[in-house]
Amino acid sequence: MPDLGDYLLRVRQMRRKAGEHDCITIMANWLMECGWPDPMAERRRAYATEDEALAFIEDAGSLAELCTEYLGRIGMVETASPVAGDVGVISLDFLASHIGLDDSQRLGLQAGAIFTGERWAMASERGFAAIAISPLFVLKTWGAERG
Repeated sequence: MPDLGDYLLRVRQMRRKAGEHDCITIMANWLMECGWPDPMAERRRAYATEDEALAFIEDAGSLAELCTEYLGRIGMVETASPVAGDVGVISLDFLASHIGLDDSQRLGLQAGAIFTGERWAMASERGFAAIAISPLFVLKTWGAERG
């Protein structure tokens, strides 16, 4: 598996931008570095605004459902015990009040992320953010190691 630290050092230079560096592409790009086909091949650069990204996710039902579909297409298998380098979808509902969302916007706030072994790294306005969260907030995970 490629070095996750090197990958995160590269993405820390990026600014969050829908369709280029967001909660979906940070995972997809990492998976390609791990030797997987591009899970976003048919949708890459098909959305360029936050509204278009949200519509893409809403069409699938949720980010977790979208990732289940797209990662399943390339043969990824869900895992219950993520290790460093694995990808997943985490719930950020617990952060909603801290980022200015009211209760009507709160439920279902999800992000795609990469597990570092201790924290989950996700796209942010300044490259990436890494947060330690309870396993209760980890909705789905997939093993990134190629067999």
